[in-house]
Amino acid sequence: MKLTRAKIEELCTPKTVAVLAPLITPEAMMLHTVSHEFFHPAGLTQTIFKALGTHKHRLEEGKATIGGIIVDEWRIPTPKHRLELVAMTIARILRFYHQSVLTNPFTLNYVKENFTATTCLSDCKMVELRGNGWHVDLEMAKTKAWFEELMKFIQSIIKAYRKIDIQAIKKLEKKYCD
Repeated sequence: MKLTRAKIEELCTPKTVAVLAPLITPEAMMLHTVSHEFFHPAGLTQTIFKALGTHKHRLEEGKATIGGIIVDEWRIPTPKHRLELVAMTIARILRFYHQSVLTNPFTLNYVKENFTATTCLSDCKMVELRGNGWHVDLEMAKTKAWFEELMKFIQSIIKAYRKIDIQAIKKLEKKYCD
């Protein structure tokens, strides 16, 4: 947790740090991780899992993170909890960006997962990189509006899974991970 909080403090704008850093707690991090893990089976059957082969890994971690955030918001749909979800998401993004596939090749799917999260948050105009660090639109973060962008991603990946559409998965990977 110290690394996660330190990355937020180092890489985010002062206002973002002031609001989000206190929300990063061991309990919130554990819930964020559990929600991620529980979402892995969504959209997958044994048949689909086998048919996708190596392609199942391209966006699976991103699907689990984004889906876990959506489910967690459904569970507690309050502005305060949405800010906590943003804090956990930004913390996860920065933690995995800190990992390097050059030093640990096993982190590749997790780095791609966080490209997915970054793209979703950027597409809805909630997160932007400024000269003095990552900036979060804290008012937007309290609203339900940004979940529409997250749902677009989840619906697209589950649709591609159901159709066992490798080309659609590759297109989604290009949009969200490149």
